[in-house]
Amino acid sequence: MNWIIELLTKQSFAQTIIVFGLVIAFGIWFGKIKIFGVSLGVTWVLFVGLFFSFMGIVVHPELQDFLKEFGLVLFVYTLGLQV
Repeated sequence: MNWIIELLTKQSFAQTIIVFGLVIAFGIWFGKIKIFGVSLGVTWVLFVGLFFSFMGIVVHPELQDFLKEFGLVLFVYTLGLQV
């Protein structure tokens, strides 16, 4: 049981992947909720990420930088495909 607690509390690559996965999963899940016929969609991923940051959850800095750059590359690539 200690390995689960260490996995969620110590900064590591696995902890970073779990945190990013939870943020994305909760964001998509909340994005499906409609209030008065309006839903915010994937914008909830941003809000959940801000909430996790507010709670003080920190991730491994090297992997965070890689995921930022990789996300930017995917964004530019898909934008180029649409144009």
